[in-house]
Amino acid sequence: MKNFSKFIICLLVCVFCLGLTACGKTNTNLIHPSADAVVVGNGGMVVTKGDYVYFVNGYSAIADKANSDRNNSYTVGALMVAKMDSNGNLILNEDELLSDEYYNFISRRLCGFEATALYIYDNYLYFTTPSLEDDKSEKWAKDRVDFYRVKLDNSGDMKKLYTTEVSNSNVEFNFYNNGQQTFALVYEKGNNLDHSNISNRLLRISGSGDKLEVARNVTSALLEETAVEETENGKNLFYFVKEDDEYQLKHYNVFENASEDFGTPSLYTSSIPNASSFTATVKFSGNGYVYIQKTVSYSSNASHTFSEIHRSSIENAQFSIICAYEDDAYSNMFLSNNASRLIVIGGNNIGFYGFAGDQQVAPIPLVSDSDGVNFMGFMPNGNMVYYDNNNVIKVVNINEQNINNVETITVATVSDVYTTNNMYDLDDNFVYFYKTVGSNVYLHRLSLNNISADEKEEMLGVYLEDDIPEKEETTD
Repeated sequence: MKNFSKFIICLLVCVFCLGLTACGKTNTNLIHPSADAVVVGNGGMVVTKGDYVYFVNGYSAIADKANSDRNNSYTVGALMVAKMDSNGNLILNEDELLSDEYYNFISRRLCGFEATALYIYDNYLYFTTPSLEDDKSEKWAKDRVDFYRVKLDNSGDMKKLYTTEVSNSNVEFNFYNNGQQTFALVYEKGNNLDHSNISNRLLRISGSGDKLEVARNVTSALLEETAVEETENGKNLFYFVKEDDEYQLKHYNVFENASEDFGTPSLYTSSIPNASSFTATVKFSGNGYVYIQKTVSYSSNASHTFSEIHRSSIENAQFSIICAYEDDAYSNMFLSNNASRLIVIGGNNIGFYGFAGDQQVAPIPLVSDSDGVNFMGFMPNGNMVYYDNNNVIKVVNINEQNINNVETITVATVSDVYTTNNMYDLDDNFVYFYKTVGSNVYLHRLSLNNISADEKEEMLGVYLEDDIPEKEETTD
């Protein structure tokens, strides 16, 4: 009986090991990219290096998960890599799905969730997942975010770098590299979930997991890679702190871990009469300038606000106002790729403020779309990509010499786009978005190289068997 038990145990171990091998098999066609291959798209759902694309296989909200899901092995939302051909095309089989020989799963943990972010620096892939840890009540702290790194060839073990002290909805972060070191800056907003005396802090996490607190009482931080100022000494960014009801803008060098005050303190206070509250936010940085927003609410009408956008040269720290507007007229603002204009979006309209030196009370209109406007990003040439509420993806073609000569091009009409949380990516070649197929949400991409209304999206990843769409019949 003991011998039989030993046999059963050995058999189960063998089956388990075979299962691991099947899930984590290494395809011989997948040789990790060369060290000097170009990286495109850090910080989103998709990042490419050379002919290899690393991505999350769809999206699944961590908010919907029960405690029993903590240690699940996921397909939808897993982390994957696929090899492309020399033209950037996915390698498909006869069913027009990813060919088995040209993709691998890197991690079966849930990586396609509310705080997805992928980065490639040197020989490592950095990514995020929901935490598996317990909170102080010994319940699953699923809303917190784990930061991991793994080698691009998937050799060795994954290394956890940090677990946030706040929920994924209250954290902002980005990774930076200077050719020698990699750091993450993590801005944790609000109170720490376990210790209320730690709140609104900015942290620097090294590529090996060492943690350093940069500042507390942080009210806003500008962490996007496009907003980082490159100098000989490192990468510099801006953040606001608020102490004793006074704001102060800080200029921070990521790699030297050095902060200095920036600008005139009186600028960060409200001089508008009858204001009941006042906020100062760092909004943008680019092309040698930093932009801040001053917003006040009035004691007579708390819902009424007035905002100003100021900018300053990074060299001389002298601010001047460039635009002003009432009552949160614009749901979103973006600095164009060449930092030549401020793009504003409100309701069904896209407009811009030019930076000729004169204050503009109202934006110059670019686009009015009765179906609504949702901004997706800028193409490398500065053109904007957006979609309307009918899931029609469009490009605004801006003529730099004549701003009145604006053309809107319809790229594609895409059904069942998953619009919750407005999660999109844009790189030099594609716009990426989530789409509902069957019972799940999968990642898709649309080429921006050959723009036409006939363009069709393609799925990036693998389906669960029950979600595989029926193949369209072709007529001769």
